[in-house]
Amino acid sequence: MELAKGATDPPRSKRRARGSLSGDEIVDIAERIVGEHGVAELSMSLVAKELNSGVTSIYWYFRSKDDLLQALADRVARQLYRGLPPIGDESWDFELMEYFLAYRDLIERVPVYRELITFRSELLFTRSIVAKTMFRRIEAGLELLVEAGLTPVQARQAYMSCSHYTSGFVILNHGHRRWTAGQDRGEQGGADEEHARRRARQLDNTEFRFGLNLIVNGICEEFGLTRGRRRPAASRHRGRAR
Repeated sequence: MELAKGATDPPRSKRRARGSLSGDEIVDIAERIVGEHGVAELSMSLVAKELNSGVTSIYWYFRSKDDLLQALADRVARQLYRGLPPIGDESWDFELMEYFLAYRDLIERVPVYRELITFRSELLFTRSIVAKTMFRRIEAGLELLVEAGLTPVQARQAYMSCSHYTSGFVILNHGHRRWTAGQDRGEQGGADEEHARRRARQLDNTEFRFGLNLIVNGICEEFGLTRGRRRPAASRHRGRAR
């Protein structure tokens, strides 16, 4: 179809030059997309669209979507490690409970944590440049259980039971929140999803602690440990230094 006389093409926004981008800026956009829409929705073309740049400019910084996700995982791993509490001076069971309560709260508060831990955990724990640092924190938790009287194998079983419970609870609770938000929208024609999210969270804090406490009680029963036993002074010093 020919343009009317005197008409012109609609103005097109000028794409950003490759040199005007940065790797951090690209990761910022990827973090927002993953946090809002999930890992599955992340694509190089969508990142380019959000940045008003060409797709080839994104590939200049990251060779593939996996490379971009790896950079995002490295950022998340650093934040995750910094956000977790060090081992303190209290009894082994108190420290174990506090750690996993904090761990759950962290991955609940930041959606991108939940997405990567749920769907691409290998990026965090095997390929991340800070994986060794994170594993040292896990080793400190295992040492805590060994000091309490478990063998290394038993300590790993106990620790992983708490870890799997925490991750599974977060995933299931996230699904519950999405369902609740959908129900509210259907009943009220567009209810505030944040309200539904807060309402669901109010129901699960006590439930999560209750379940975690049952696991710790089971560890005691299975392996003959006593709750409330304070750690040796030398061990407490090592825990603070980590």
